[in-house]
Amino acid sequence: MSSPFKTKEFLKLHRDWAKKLKKSGFEDIERKEGILKTSSLENVRNLYSVEKFNIKEEYYRLAGQFLHEYKFKTQVDKKIWEMHSEGVSVRNIIKKLKHRGVTAYKDLVHGTIKRLAEEMKEYARNR
Repeated sequence: MSSPFKTKEFLKLHRDWAKKLKKSGFEDIERKEGILKTSSLENVRNLYSVEKFNIKEEYYRLAGQFLHEYKFKTQVDKKIWEMHSEGVSVRNIIKKLKHRGVTAYKDLVHGTIKRLAEEMKEYARNR
């Protein structure tokens, strides 16, 4: 079944509304591909601040410390946390684990990181 957004009727309706919006002064902030019309510098300014950077820096510092001081229940937990503490994405953690012959999928890895992050917070509070 083809997409309803590619039918002649829809495309005509879309063109008509685009003309009406343009005539009214409306300027869309998205390109046709759905990407925002912003520069890379604007994106960096909007997504990052010194405060956010400092918070992330502290989190990963604690994550590295937790890696070396905490007694993990399994070697897989430890390996997942090790890669997470190095900033490896969940997708790449899964790939690396699978390459080692370990069963890994998104819910498992994400759940492990979430659980261990909570344990790290508790560990940091009790120190």
